[in-house]
Amino acid sequence: MVPLISNFGLVLAFVPALVVIAIMYRWNANAGTAVYATARMLVQLLLIGYVLIYIFETDQPMVIVAVIAVMLAVASWIAIRHLDRKSGRAFSHSLLAISAPSVLVLGLVTEFVIGVEPWFLPRFVVPLAGMVIAGAMNAVGLAAERFQAETARGVDYLEARQTAFRASLIPIINS
Repeated sequence: MVPLISNFGLVLAFVPALVVIAIMYRWNANAGTAVYATARMLVQLLLIGYVLIYIFETDQPMVIVAVIAVMLAVASWIAIRHLDRKSGRAFSHSLLAISAPSVLVLGLVTEFVIGVEPWFLPRFVVPLAGMVIAGAMNAVGLAAERFQAETARGVDYLEARQTAFRASLIPIINS
């Protein structure tokens, strides 16, 4: 059963975002972008809430596989969104860099650490996939952006790759 969130609970969940937006506004730090992102997040959460009810109640493994495939594709696109030169090649590299470790970690955790039965049990697999994929997406996005910035400064490929790799590990190590 999926718990219902009250209207008060929903409003309460937005208090931290409103505090950040107020600070951004006060500091002239592009608060409009934060307002837009918060509104977009609200609409996405409301829409996905209805979809999640179906997903969490399904007993069809292909539905879960399709959901994870969509999550991987979207994460791959988001990871390259800050690049000046978006291309099919950048997307395919991002997709591979996010998908390979995410699927491996997700399989390891669900099969051997938690022992999810059946293997596609949505209430475990979907949230775990979201967490694993989000971490990989952030790492790949940081690496791609840093690599592009380093090569734009004229840094050679190997040094740029090393710098990008180190930058991509910052949020993972901090976590």
